[in-house]
Amino acid sequence: MNYLDDTHFKDQATNPSGETAILHKYSQEWILMRRAVNNYALRYRRQFYSLKELISDLANILGIDTEDIDPSDSLIEWGLDSIRTMELVNIWKAKGVTVKFAELISAPYLDAWLSILNHAPIIQLPNELPSSGTGPFALTSVQHAYWIGRENHFALGDVSAHFYVEFHIRDLDVTRLNTAIAHMVERHPMLCCRFLEDGTQQVIQNWHWKGVSVCDYGDVSSQSEEGKYILLQLREKWSHRKLAVEEGIVFDFNISRFAEEMFIHFEVDLLVADVLSIRIMLKDLALAYQKQTTLPAIRTTFSDYLLWKQKYDQQEYEQARLYWLDRIERMPSRIALPLQTTPESITTVQFKRRSCWLSHYHMLQLKQMSMQNGITLPILFTTIYGLVLSRWSNMTHFFINVPIFDRQNILPDINQMVADFTNILVLEIDLRNVQTLQQACAKQQRIFQESMGYQSFSGVEVLREIAKRNGGEFITSAVFTSGIGMGELIDEDVKVVLGHPGYMISQTPQVWLDHQVVEHNGGLLINWDSVDELFPAGLLDDMFHAFEQLLLHACEQSHWVEL
Repeated sequence: MNYLDDTHFKDQATNPSGETAILHKYSQEWILMRRAVNNYALRYRRQFYSLKELISDLANILGIDTEDIDPSDSLIEWGLDSIRTMELVNIWKAKGVTVKFAELISAPYLDAWLSILNHAPIIQLPNELPSSGTGPFALTSVQHAYWIGRENHFALGDVSAHFYVEFHIRDLDVTRLNTAIAHMVERHPMLCCRFLEDGTQQVIQNWHWKGVSVCDYGDVSSQSEEGKYILLQLREKWSHRKLAVEEGIVFDFNISRFAEEMFIHFEVDLLVADVLSIRIMLKDLALAYQKQTTLPAIRTTFSDYLLWKQKYDQQEYEQARLYWLDRIERMPSRIALPLQTTPESITTVQFKRRSCWLSHYHMLQLKQMSMQNGITLPILFTTIYGLVLSRWSNMTHFFINVPIFDRQNILPDINQMVADFTNILVLEIDLRNVQTLQQACAKQQRIFQESMGYQSFSGVEVLREIAKRNGGEFITSAVFTSGIGMGELIDEDVKVVLGHPGYMISQTPQVWLDHQVVEHNGGLLINWDSVDELFPAGLLDDMFHAFEQLLLHACEQSHWVEL
């Protein structure tokens, strides 16, 4: 459909109703917005971006007062990190101004950014709202890797990409919860998406929520031996499930009612939800439960978003592809930790979680030390993770995989959408010729910044190219995931409705060890999810303890001048 065709609007304007009226309204809004943006881009090219405008954009992203930023300050000292830098890249891209992540993060100063912005190329954004229709559409490269991993064709396969968490609360209105879940799904069509045999996905029309399953254990206390045993069995059942995604079952809620409290078991397949999407799901569910009303419609579909990216990111993709094809020739091997068995010998993959929590005080200390040394906090975590892997593998040069949450806010409501926007960055860890923690972090930050400049060629595609050259399997081995800067995974409104979060775990096919750090209870929660059966007894416990100790040491400047 041509949304610029006036006859379409004339035909519908006489009696716009229902879905047609919404489309009509949003189409007009889109045209007006894009015309304004393109006019802005032309004005911007004639009149240089001002320092005041730049500081205003930064203040909005960093959550600080515009008067606090001094032009001579390093923006890292104000909390700039990769997530916030990507947000700014996408904000300016939505205005028709293309700047590269690597350019910004490698020179985090206002004068440098002004120069970059004022010499950036201008793109003419489409006035027409993209529409992919309601038919099947292609998987992203990461979705495809998850989908293939559900089969048992590869070592450590036959596993879904899956997230599970338990909440416990005194009581809950189940009928009201069911209604809220239905409203949540109505707002987020990817929650009723099915995955077809041909490797495509399609949103099911007129999908209906089946309702929460409730199992009542009567007078049994959750704290009794019987109650603990029941919970353990339920956890084993639901925490590693392969949901029937081919039927459009991509998430589930179950309730276990005990004498004194209820447990809510929530699970979702990561084919349809990245970390931020899980946060959005739970927050929207809590809102629908509290307000007892429908939620505003999301004005863009995930398939429309992918269509836009495919059409307008071709040049970036080709540049990134050539970069990685050249760089692969010089890439090190993946990390090789000591194993007690081969991945091929494991028939049933089971993940185990190790966790620790850094207090608000220690989080602030780490932030202060990182900024003082010109390093972002996620890079500090990445480097320390690399140091631990290096110590137990006797390798100083290897690669790991880093999920990047690549939401490009280029269409309406992208930041409110539930879908899997994950990209993968194949990140070199290079600890050769470094003598101090500061040197190791600085080197790692340079590698990360350069690599992020070419993320349009997905890390999944990079890994496939590596596998082709090595004649090996597509194995991800060690993963580093950071949610620092994304806010609390489970916010207070969710806790009011669903209760206190307890046990949680995730799993990903063909992954041996997955490090995650997220903001939690005012501090930082660090999780290692691992296939323990692969490793010698005690090895991962020792590694995790060493990781925790290195983080605590990094709270003091004296430990930045040694390794």
